[in-house]
Amino acid sequence: MKCARAKVECGTVFCVPIRHFRLLGCAAVVWLSAAPGAVRAGQDALPAGATILDRYVEVTGGQAAYGRNFNRVSKERIIHVGMDFEDAAVVYAAAPNKRYTEIESEAFGTIRKGTDGNVVWYLADNTGPVVQEGAARTAGLHSSAFNWAGRWRDLYRKVECIAEEVVEGKTCYKVAMTSNGGRTETRYFDRVSGLLLKAETTRLFAGMPPIPLTHTYGDYKQVGGLLISHKVKQVMQQCGGTREMLIVTDSIQQNADLSADRFAPPKEIVALLGPDSSALQSSLASTSGGCCGGGGDSGSAGCSGGAGCSGGGGCGGGCSGGGGCGGSGTAPAADGQGHGSGGCGGQTPSTEPAANAKGQGGCGGDKASATDKVGEKSEAKHGCCGG
Repeated sequence: MKCARAKVECGTVFCVPIRHFRLLGCAAVVWLSAAPGAVRAGQDALPAGATILDRYVEVTGGQAAYGRNFNRVSKERIIHVGMDFEDAAVVYAAAPNKRYTEIESEAFGTIRKGTDGNVVWYLADNTGPVVQEGAARTAGLHSSAFNWAGRWRDLYRKVECIAEEVVEGKTCYKVAMTSNGGRTETRYFDRVSGLLLKAETTRLFAGMPPIPLTHTYGDYKQVGGLLISHKVKQVMQQCGGTREMLIVTDSIQQNADLSADRFAPPKEIVALLGPDSSALQSSLASTSGGCCGGGGDSGSAGCSGGAGCSGGGGCGGGCSGGGGCGGSGTAPAADGQGHGSGGCGGQTPSTEPAANAKGQGGCGGDKASATDKVGEKSEAKHGCCGG
């Protein structure tokens, strides 16, 4: 018995006798062969990727608004879904691709990461200092691009709308974007509002396989003339499972008064690079001439805690204990005196041996008790970056 065909191979649906139900059979083939998530298949032509991105720029404030903003300070809460704790974070970002994040976590301790536009680094209690190189460095610089939307033509060599899909109940244009470094990411823009609703990327970290990441954006609010998402759901495929975090932005300050050394690598990273590193020399050159003009900014002599920058008596030169640079609060101090008891992030050391310390790393590493001994094995101590 032959099957009616409508540019669809037989076998996708039950065959329908041609002599009885030819038209009904064709309709069934078309309806049943459509993917569940497909939208408007075979109807209107998809718009160009550039058109979608240009519209996103306009609906979020316009090119002029992007150009007026040159740095940003965000205070965030990172809620670990299903793990009964949250972190406090402060994120500093500046043009063209500088970024510094400091996280205080009940489970993972202090986490710092960032880039001065040259060195891409990561420093956490459970991993120690890490300098990203190769593809991980390239990816880190790309993801740190400030106000990427206003500069998308400089950051991507190809953008293409490839489909329509439903995200959070809304029909979106699915846009494949290839960065200048050759990595592909996928972004989903609401067909009605033009806003970005979801992004699919991969995280690259030194010595680890790529980690798939999905971000879903919501709660857009206007700050400094720009619409910025204040709530992001992050889903990470890690350690053979899925981790979900909800990142809630409590406040954003545009065009803040930041010290010149705000994005300088900390002393642990400087020590890891070594004095002859070309990357270090480039980083030092970008902050030459003194921090905060040498005479002190935010009420101190020098920059945020002493006489030097990335060496000497100031931040990066005399921390890791004592009274400077950050303390144990959720935001780095900028008054030169420090806050809390520890200095430089200054987490309170555990009274237990390192192998028994609470929440030190591992896949999730939350609420580890002193008897868990999660740090005795290197793969547990360093697993999946611990956070």
